[in-house]
Amino acid sequence: SPQDEQILRYQNQKTADKLNNRNQGNIGVLIPSVTMPIYPGILRGIEDECHRQGFTIFLGNYDANPQKEKNYMKTFLDKGIRGLIISPSYNSLENNFYKTLIDLDVPVVLNDISLPAYNFNLVATDNIAAAYRACSAICSKKSRRIGFLCYEKNTYSSRQREAGYRMAMEDHGLAFHHSLIFDAGPGGIYTDRAIRQIKRTAHLDGLLIANEPDPADLAGLLSVLSNLRLALFCYTANSLTAANIAAYVVQPKYEIGCQSAQLLCESIQQKNNQNNSLQKTILISAEVKCL
Repeated sequence: SPQDEQILRYQNQKTADKLNNRNQGNIGVLIPSVTMPIYPGILRGIEDECHRQGFTIFLGNYDANPQKEKNYMKTFLDKGIRGLIISPSYNSLENNFYKTLIDLDVPVVLNDISLPAYNFNLVATDNIAAAYRACSAICSKKSRRIGFLCYEKNTYSSRQREAGYRMAMEDHGLAFHHSLIFDAGPGGIYTDRAIRQIKRTAHLDGLLIANEPDPADLAGLLSVLSNLRLALFCYTANSLTAANIAAYVVQPKYEIGCQSAQLLCESIQQKNNQNNSLQKTILISAEVKCL
């Protein structure tokens, strides 16, 4: 079968590497979009830590395409990489090659987004705590009907941030209703459909934006939502001067990258020593600035 052939190629490559000492220091890194502002910071952290540990990286940008993601995985394994750091996309569960990675016992660390169907190491922002603090900042400004805007609400990060939002609403004695959840879908949070939904919601006076606005779109979005008290996850605080912003969350991008690489190197070493290790989840606190 194709999977058996992949396993054989991977095992043969590992044997060849042991004989000629080639490709012992290479790991693969997969990201869904090189243009998304979150990933350069993560990549920098990965590269810096890998350099410190004597590894080099192969980088693949798979454009949130499960088939392209799968092809990169196969290519990297054929090149004899020692492990993988992967930033999954909202649709990565359509890529069944993750199961093959488990069968091959390839060390894997996910960052930013978890895949609950698989038991992999994970390094991510502590989304629940960050969303809780951001929503609480809106509550402190006397907003009482607060919405939650995200795209692809079934992804790990969106679910975690919604949980933090709902906890804050409950702790501040505010009523929650499912009509306050706005899911813009994979097209991004600035779709006309999402904005229309928000505008139609009666008495809405606050909004937690759970996915990072593209810096190029930020000013326009803030203008459209100028009548709402806002808190948002963001890439940079440089442009956040609007009077209606209650708080912003800056994700620990560089730290996520560094700790992803550290955890992968640790997993590779444990595999070399034939030690069975439990999969780890590392959550890193985000910086929440209240204005």
